[in-house]
Amino acid sequence: NLDDSKHFLKLASELAKKDNIKNIDVFIKVVSYAKKTNNTLLTYTYGKKILNLQKKYKTFVQSPYIDFVVVDSAKKLNKKGEAIKILKHLTTLKINDEDKARAYYMLASLTNQKKYLSKCLEQNNSKTWKGLCKDALSVE
Repeated sequence: NLDDSKHFLKLASELAKKDNIKNIDVFIKVVSYAKKTNNTLLTYTYGKKILNLQKKYKTFVQSPYIDFVVVDSAKKLNKKGEAIKILKHLTTLKINDEDKARAYYMLASLTNQKKYLSKCLEQNNSKTWKGLCKDALSVE
């Protein structure tokens, strides 16, 4: 209900003032709420807070999920450079081949650089995204 969400968002904004890895648990709920209510700016803002905390504490508990969510909201907010930066960082993390291939496909799409499609094809355990990368390369 509306009162609960107001209370919840107030709590999140108070927590945002403190730099604590435990805030990720609350921030992920804010992101979930923001996505449900189609609030792109709120999704982006708290998603970025999660990414920053993860980087600072070198624990990527919400990746790659949160990375893809923030990239999506960044694109909607015309922050293409930020989306590219997030995807490039994501490709350096230990994530499964399917997610890595997805990140490379998205990078290729945002930058129009074929080198990302080639890197996508190197992800041996990817089915869906590797296929899309192969198709995209053959169209060129």
